[in-house]
Amino acid sequence: SLYIEGSLSGKVYFVVDYNDGSVFVSPVIGANVGINAPHTWSDRGTYYGKAWAIDPISGVRSEVTEFTVVIE
Repeated sequence: SLYIEGSLSGKVYFVVDYNDGSVFVSPVIGANVGINAPHTWSDRGTYYGKAWAIDPISGVRSEVTEFTVVIE
């Protein structure tokens, strides 16, 4: 979960960073709303991503969640 404990605004934006150099940043949304981060894969292989949420008012950041995507 990327919820930020004690979010001042009750809103966050999400950042998803992939090891292929691409970054997705969501608009500011409700802290309890999930996202669908679109991504275009350039080739087959294993991609490693990191995602986190940021409170736009306080700048407080959630812990980073790491994930792996395999495109065959």
